[in-house]
Amino acid sequence: MNMTELEKMRREWVNVTRKNGFREGITDLLAHQYSKKTHFIFELLQNAEDAKATEVEFRVESQQLVYSHNGTRLFSDPDVESITSIGKSTKLTNYTQIGKHGIGFKAVFAYTHTPRIHSGDKHFDIKDVVIPCFLSGGNVPIDLKPGETRIILSFDSDAIPKNIRFRELVPAETAKADISDALKKLNIRTLLFLRHIKKIRWTLSDGTKGAHSRKPGSGPEPERKSLSYRYVDVTDGDRTENWVIFEQKVDVIDDGKKRKCTVEVAFLVENGKVVPARNTELVVYFPTEKKTGLAFLIQGPLKTTKSRENIKSDDHADHADPANQQMLEVAAHLVAESLEVLRDLKLLDVRSYFALPLRLPEDSFFHPVYNRIREALKTKPLLPAYDGTFIKAQEAKLARKELVELFSPEQLSLLLGKENLSWLDASISGVMADLHTYLVGRKKYRGSKDWEIKPLWEGLKVDANTLAPKLTPDFLSRQPLPWLIKFILYASKDASAQALKRTPFIRLESGEQVFLPEDEEMVRSAWFAPNDVEGLDLSVFPLVHPELAANEDVKKFLEKEGIREIDAVAIVEKSILPKYQDPNVCFDESKYCVDLRMIRDAYEKANDTEKAQLSTILNDI
Repeated sequence: MNMTELEKMRREWVNVTRKNGFREGITDLLAHQYSKKTHFIFELLQNAEDAKATEVEFRVESQQLVYSHNGTRLFSDPDVESITSIGKSTKLTNYTQIGKHGIGFKAVFAYTHTPRIHSGDKHFDIKDVVIPCFLSGGNVPIDLKPGETRIILSFDSDAIPKNIRFRELVPAETAKADISDALKKLNIRTLLFLRHIKKIRWTLSDGTKGAHSRKPGSGPEPERKSLSYRYVDVTDGDRTENWVIFEQKVDVIDDGKKRKCTVEVAFLVENGKVVPARNTELVVYFPTEKKTGLAFLIQGPLKTTKSRENIKSDDHADHADPANQQMLEVAAHLVAESLEVLRDLKLLDVRSYFALPLRLPEDSFFHPVYNRIREALKTKPLLPAYDGTFIKAQEAKLARKELVELFSPEQLSLLLGKENLSWLDASISGVMADLHTYLVGRKKYRGSKDWEIKPLWEGLKVDANTLAPKLTPDFLSRQPLPWLIKFILYASKDASAQALKRTPFIRLESGEQVFLPEDEEMVRSAWFAPNDVEGLDLSVFPLVHPELAANEDVKKFLEKEGIREIDAVAIVEKSILPKYQDPNVCFDESKYCVDLRMIRDAYEKANDTEKAQLSTILNDI
């Protein structure tokens, strides 16, 4: 269309809306389509990104905002028509470009009545929101660089005639303060998903300056890429974030037509490991107002509301839009697959799992992401093992640190009768309560209904009560004594391991494994050998293995549980007197005297019950 004809046609439209009393309402609505009036900053950035600019600059002056970029795509006649129209855009069918509604630029009218644009051979003001008024060469800034696009937003002033005002005036000081504050608060992730803009610079009227930049990051690379990904670093000068971004190209069916687009997911990396990120709204090139409940970012050209602050919904059912649902399913699949790549890149440790949705309401638009991740963790070797490797849920067991350190994976597999079992990272059972609940499940009663998190895999959790019945004499007898000492010390000190104290963990000299006595009246299952055993045959006694008895802590514990040193009366009964019951015994007088002294000493030191017992034994000989 001829630009003169366009200007004439737009003036006619403005006159018609004035006659009908629509003009102020329409223009005010367009100028205030966002909850934050400064959102127009992102509209300017999207124009620069679509124009393939690498650098943009905002300069806040006392009476205006000057914005410029070096995009290689300069304004054409269709662009002039598009930017001055309502609901018409040159990008409506292009999912690879950001602005598709044709109203985004109108947000600048929240602070200006007459934006001015210089780009290529196009120099024009926009008056009455839709009328392009072309400027003569004398109005072109002398400092305009070749290839530069410059947009000037003059702030309101009392000089604006009342008859052309379409909203209440915003004082220049207010506009300057609002825009300056928004630029200073610009999110460090503003450039994260863009492909062209590498730097944003801004200067305020008081001389304050700032900059945001994006550059390729660095990180480990595998031998073969199963997914397309890149490392990206973003910084505002004071703070830097390192991200790894996965992408997948997909054909989306929208209104019966196939649209090519790219869906991305991004994980924050700190000190070489993925960590949970905060403030993770859904990104449609730039952040929307849609909270995801995730601790990583999802980005894609989802169909948004006209203001692009939220995604398109149908009676608040966000999943109702088929194109959006397709892209969400792609994102869910991409997240699940990216976990395997992150694992292979050694970017995962147990803390990284807090970046995953450990809880997400079933009615959340993003619940498919939760389901796909959960399925991946069930079926693929993605769970963090105690040794830094990753295992499948069906090969994993979860326990407290003490049990993990005590029982090796080989012992665990033998006890539970399943090959290739391994422990999960023990910290999950310690300080990581949310992850622990996600894996083993939990059921609570809240009010009138149950609240439940199902276990990721049944039987994942192991404790002392689980293992105790498996600790048979045969198993324990085949364990080395140093391990047995560790086992006894653990059972003696940990109140939660009481079940282990009821296992046959006492190793005898004979190699037999026996239990602790249940009470004082029981026949002793084991004895400690006395210090002076010269000339005595103690083979009749079940003696605690010398290596166990030599450990002071083990001995104290066993003594507390009723294991004693063989007493004198028992030695007389079991070791001395039987020698004299053999009629063919040959007496050695010196040994005979020693035995008599031991009998006498035993009698003198015995209590009344033991004395009666000893007397009965002696009388029977």
